[in-house]
Amino acid sequence: MKNENVKYFNDGNDINLMLKGIHTKDQVVSLAIKQGVIAPDDNFSGQAESGWWKAVPHCEGGVEYHQSTESVRGSFKATFVGKWG
Repeated sequence: MKNENVKYFNDGNDINLMLKGIHTKDQVVSLAIKQGVIAPDDNFSGQAESGWWKAVPHCEGGVEYHQSTESVRGSFKATFVGKWG
């Protein structure tokens, strides 16, 4: 893995980790712990979802991430891991 940072998203209903590129669940969670994004005892039981994603502005000023395709302008490869399965 290059010099990538794990991002932590909490919208009040769901908690996710995101790492650009295609990775396994264990790689994402291990790097999040190493970077101090989550505590070693945090349990992320969701499966890894890898693929093309697109950031879409949200009406309340935030951003939502939606699955996309390579041909969509601004799309990127990433892996998301949810806290709950």
